[in-house]
Amino acid sequence: VLTSDTLFEIEALPKSLAVLGMGVIGVEIGQAMAHLGVRVVGSARSGRIAGLSDPAVTKAAAEALEHDLELWSGHAADLAAEGGRLVISAGPNRREVEAALVSSGRVPNIDNLGLEKLGIPLDERGMPHYDPATLQVERLRLFIAGDTNGREPILHEAWDDGRVAGYNAVRAEPSRFKRRAGLHITFSEPNIVTAGHPFKDLEPDSFVTGRCDFDDGRALIRDQNRGLLHLYADVETGRLLGAEMCAPDGEHLGHLLAWAIQRDMTVFDALKMPFYHPVIEEGLRDALKQAAARVRKKPHFPEMAFCENE
Repeated sequence: VLTSDTLFEIEALPKSLAVLGMGVIGVEIGQAMAHLGVRVVGSARSGRIAGLSDPAVTKAAAEALEHDLELWSGHAADLAAEGGRLVISAGPNRREVEAALVSSGRVPNIDNLGLEKLGIPLDERGMPHYDPATLQVERLRLFIAGDTNGREPILHEAWDDGRVAGYNAVRAEPSRFKRRAGLHITFSEPNIVTAGHPFKDLEPDSFVTGRCDFDDGRALIRDQNRGLLHLYADVETGRLLGAEMCAPDGEHLGHLLAWAIQRDMTVFDALKMPFYHPVIEEGLRDALKQAAARVRKKPHFPEMAFCENE
């Protein structure tokens, strides 16, 4: 039984591997092992893939992954030892494997810090309450950052945490910081990406959706025509809110959308930007045009978005 810490210490690849948990680590390592010739079965109890919450994008991601590995979803997985072998079972599925990777998530790295001695309430995980805008714990001269707060266990977010905590720790009164637009990338093939607000955080009927399924153009030329991009925009104004995707070059599309979201751009603003041919970004333009057509308050000449009065 392996974790993401011990996996890289093994001296030989197993012939078969079960992956319990298809979050970011499970997806990345499971697909990579499959590319190395290991027979992989992945179990996703909740049916969610790499943090996606949009059902249609999740379905597209599952279909893309199933080109490389077997994917079980909707049932809790169980491991058992039988005759010196591991057996994974989940619902009606059962498979004998040589090794199993447990990728069920991480917890805040707060062991042995003595937080119980602070004299303040702790939650069920042993975490104190803190202000996410200042990272200050209660009103104490204590700031909690990076892997200790468990907010976003991602390197660039931890880097920002460290800057905020360090800045505030040496000042009499902490400052509140607006964080950058969210950006989460899973380095699978295709990439799985969330930019800005995910689908699950949006109020029903408050947004419109634009889509691209990458079935033609540059994606088809490159034989990477799998996946789906959904972008979300405010139904009244067209302001970009977020996106979820399983897409070729999704890491780059995600950056473009995160930048646009942080700048409070609308779909109409984004359509004024240049798009070359043939490139993957043309799919993003298609999604923007679909969303723009559904926005209630359109600017003058919306069909000629690149035109402005001089």
